[in-house]
Amino acid sequence: MSPLRLPRFPPDPSPLRQLAACLRGEVSASTDWHTCLEAANLHYVAPALGKSLELRLASEELDPEALQYLEDLRTLNGERNRRLADQLAELARALNEVGVTPIVIKGAAILAGAPRPEHCTRMLVDLDILVEPSDVTAADKALRGIGYKIFEDSEDEHSSGSYYRNRDVGAVDLHFCLADRIAEVITPEDLATRTRDVPFGNARIRIPDASLLFVMNIAHEMLHDEVLSKGRVSLRYLLDLVDLSTDETAPLDRAWIEAKCAHWKFDLALELQSRMADELLGLPLAPGRKRTRLGALLHRRRLLKAHSPTLDELEWTLIWRFKNLLRAARLDPTPLIARRHHGEQ
Repeated sequence: MSPLRLPRFPPDPSPLRQLAACLRGEVSASTDWHTCLEAANLHYVAPALGKSLELRLASEELDPEALQYLEDLRTLNGERNRRLADQLAELARALNEVGVTPIVIKGAAILAGAPRPEHCTRMLVDLDILVEPSDVTAADKALRGIGYKIFEDSEDEHSSGSYYRNRDVGAVDLHFCLADRIAEVITPEDLATRTRDVPFGNARIRIPDASLLFVMNIAHEMLHDEVLSKGRVSLRYLLDLVDLSTDETAPLDRAWIEAKCAHWKFDLALELQSRMADELLGLPLAPGRKRTRLGALLHRRRLLKAHSPTLDELEWTLIWRFKNLLRAARLDPTPLIARRHHGEQ
C-alpha cells in the first residue's frame, strides 16, 4: 500500500520554512530577516545560520545588519563554548584524580568532538556527563572539591543533581544512568562498546561514536522529552542529526541503527526526524527506509503545530488531559498503536 499523501502545509512562507531556506543558503529579495532571526533564536540555531550564510557574503539579498548580528552571536557563542570546554577539562581532571573517567553525552559530546570549541556552532545549555552508579559519591566529592555547589531539588531518578559555580557559563548535570525511555533503546553494552577513551585538555574523557550519538539524540528528544507525543520541532537537534548523518569521516553504522528500530517508538521517531530533515533541509536521515501512513500524519501535524503556536498549546493541553483520563482509568493505548505501526511495515 502506498504511503498516504497529504497536501503541503503550512503554506510558504512560514517562519520555519523561511529559516530552513536560509540554513540551506537559499535567500532572496523576499526573505524576511526579522522573521528568520526570531525563528533562529527560538530554535537556538543562530550561530549555525551565520555559518551557513558565510559563503554568500557577496550576495545582494543578504541584509548587512542581519549578517553582523549573526556574526556577533557566533563570536559570543564561540567564546562561551571555549569556556565550557575549559570547564569540562577542569572537572574531568578532578574526576580522573579520583579514578573516574566520565562519558560526555548530548551537546557536551558534540563540543568535545569539535576540532576547536570556539568554532563549534552548537548552542549548549549545560554540560551532561555520565558516570557509573558506584562512582557517584566520589564524583560528587570531586566536583564539590573544586568549588561546585548543587541546585536544590535537582536530583532525579537518573541524575545526582545539577552542579554550578558562579564563575562558570553553564551548569553540570551528573548522571549515573540513562533516563528510562532512553535506556529502552541504548543498553549498558552499547555504552561500553560505542564510547572511546580520549584525551581532552589535561584530562581524559569518554565520548560516544557517531552512531551512538545519533541514536541518543533521537531517543533523548523524541522519547525522553516526549516530542514524539508533543509533535514539536527543534531545529537544533535536527541539525545535529544531519551533521552526524552527512559526516563522511565518521560514517554511521546503519545496520546497528536499523536494529534499534525494533523498538517501535524509536522506529517512528527516526521516521519523523528523517521526514523533517528531508522536508526542511533536503537531507533525509534514513534514505530508502519505508515510510508509514502514521508517520505521514504525525509529520504534517508537526508542521502545522510549528506554524501555529496557539494551536500547539491548545492541542497539547487537550492531549495531556486525555492521557490523565486514560491513566486514571488504567487504560494504555500504546500496545494498539504499536501493533498498528508494525502492521504498516
